[in-house]
Amino acid sequence: MGNGASGAAELLEDTEDPAVLQTLCGKLSDLIEEDPACERWCKPILEKALPDDLDAQAWKARRKALHDAACAFVAIVEAAGGAAPTDTDELVTAQTAVGTTLNLSLADRDSNEVVGALYAFRLPALAELPSPVLALGSKITELSLKKNGLKEIPAAIGTLTGLTSLDLSENALETLPDEICALSALETLDASENCLTALPENLGNLTSLQTFFLFKNALTKLPDSIGGCAQLSELNLFNNKLIKIPATLAEIEALVDLNLGGNKLKTLPSTKRWINLERLALSWNTIVMLNDFGGMPKLRQLQLNRNQLAEIPDDALVGCDDLESVDLSTNRLTALPLSLLQCSGIQTLDATSNELSALADCSALRSLKILKLGSNKLVDITESNLGKCVALETLFLPSNQLAKLPADLTDLVNLSRANVSGNAQTLDRADPETARVVSTLSEQCAQKGGRWIE
Repeated sequence: MGNGASGAAELLEDTEDPAVLQTLCGKLSDLIEEDPACERWCKPILEKALPDDLDAQAWKARRKALHDAACAFVAIVEAAGGAAPTDTDELVTAQTAVGTTLNLSLADRDSNEVVGALYAFRLPALAELPSPVLALGSKITELSLKKNGLKEIPAAIGTLTGLTSLDLSENALETLPDEICALSALETLDASENCLTALPENLGNLTSLQTFFLFKNALTKLPDSIGGCAQLSELNLFNNKLIKIPATLAEIEALVDLNLGGNKLKTLPSTKRWINLERLALSWNTIVMLNDFGGMPKLRQLQLNRNQLAEIPDDALVGCDDLESVDLSTNRLTALPLSLLQCSGIQTLDATSNELSALADCSALRSLKILKLGSNKLVDITESNLGKCVALETLFLPSNQLAKLPADLTDLVNLSRANVSGNAQTLDRADPETARVVSTLSEQCAQKGGRWIE
């Protein structure tokens, strides 16, 4: 290997001067680029956009990331005898000699901007799990097998009892072995982007599991035992084929982030136990009814778009005082739930493409910045008191049946983007009040660098 990686690993200077930090980052980048393998290893950091200004903290963070990545690369090379590992067995030996993380990923980056070691060292994809890995027992805590095209994981994976993190994403797995549920220390399991049709029935034995990614698979059901994963805080099941959710999932109070979008769900179990949930994504399903929906006091984001909802219970969101973003677009709603219109912290509300014919009092939405109500059946919004939504910056009302615009819209002094197009057949431009609203707001939007569309 060249000296570039070693030089980069040694280049460190304690300074708070932004210009010096920027220069150091440049030198680090130049040294790293002298070694092709190290350049691939540091690829995400090298490609990351540089700050526009000379902010010391931003440059320090970039320098540290480059330095740490170069050090990790050098440690593996030195453990391999000073040259790049030439096969997977050498790579396994070198990595386990310097730490408890085993990276056998072929990805050019992952969600944490970490490059796969197989990719960096130009090693081929794994046909199966190397035998030296299965002999490690409790010696490793993190294992990544991402993007290898693996079709199966051997039962012997259950012997790696020290694992706290396992990444099996972007392979061709149709099943997970039952033995994977023996990994009682496992906290993070990523099996996304595979071909899974079912999960082990004893999944609930993973009692330490906190993060579970299963998006882009072909799951039709979840085992009832999932309720045993009582520490689960993030579960992503986006884009599967789930028809229903087991009631046991509704018992997991630790859930903070739950993504059930892109499935075939028609309803949900009770949400009353999801007292810590901050994000609930249910978009792209066929939900027609929300039974016993509510009891989520920490909810911040709610995505119910692309379903078949005709109504949401008026009390469904009582107590959701932390709610910030709600997407109800592309449903069949004829009214918005009254409890939603009392959530004073909401900043974004999208109810585009529904069947709303009226808009109830919105005066409590004092934090609302974006309101989208296009493609509905609104005739009159006078009673909505939208003028009291003083933080509103964007208001979309296209393709409705509005006859006039209420005078209080001119109180929206922060409005910079508005769209009332598609009301041409009903909106009375001759009405003095409507004309004044249009004139005032169109001029205001222009002054703020935005746009008024009618």
